[in-house]
Amino acid sequence: MDLKDQIIQEYLTQGCGYRMLQAKYGISRTTICKWVQIYQGIHAIPRTKKQQSHYIRDMKDPDKKRVPKKDVTSEDLLKRISALEKQLE
Repeated sequence: MDLKDQIIQEYLTQGCGYRMLQAKYGISRTTICKWVQIYQGIHAIPRTKKQQSHYIRDMKDPDKKRVPKKDVTSEDLLKRISALEKQLE
């Protein structure tokens, strides 16, 4: 088993995080994350619970937490523009 497979298996079976694997092997978290995602895609392995809680969900996902945005009025925008123009002076 090569190092790449060892790291992937360690992530999937032992629940090690990307940061811990990065520190242990000296390989970037991004690289490890990509390896794991590709491996999971090739072998049709579902995302782990850790991955499900950290990855951005699809916009159509009803469980996605959305922060309601404040309705911005044209008055608010004009006040903001005025404040910025004063700062520029």
